[in-house]
Amino acid sequence: MTAAAARPAHEQTDPRERRKHLRKGTLWHGTLRTAKGNLACAVLNLSVRGAMVEVEGVAKDQKVTLVMEPLGEFTGVVVWTHDGQAGIRINEQRTLHTEITLPRSLAGETLSGDC
Repeated sequence: MTAAAARPAHEQTDPRERRKHLRKGTLWHGTLRTAKGNLACAVLNLSVRGAMVEVEGVAKDQKVTLVMEPLGEFTGVVVWTHDGQAGIRINEQRTLHTEITLPRSLAGETLSGDC
């Protein structure tokens, strides 16, 4: 079964979509921690396993940590960059809570993290 087929019909928007976890659009401010320092960024979308951010100064395959209050920290790798945007594959999440339910804009996704 494909990821698109696993979603309810009302959530299927593009038959070419291959993501396992549906991303929800957002516009949050965050900080991207890199080996070269911290960069301010805007989080354009987010899922349990990935994020798209608007940021300058990152490169493909770079390890980063996306910090968003009050959601926590999301460590991962930059998988693409284009025109001031970057895609991040999230490998680990750390929160102050054992479970965080995302705001209404991301309803339907729940993130479980390490305490």
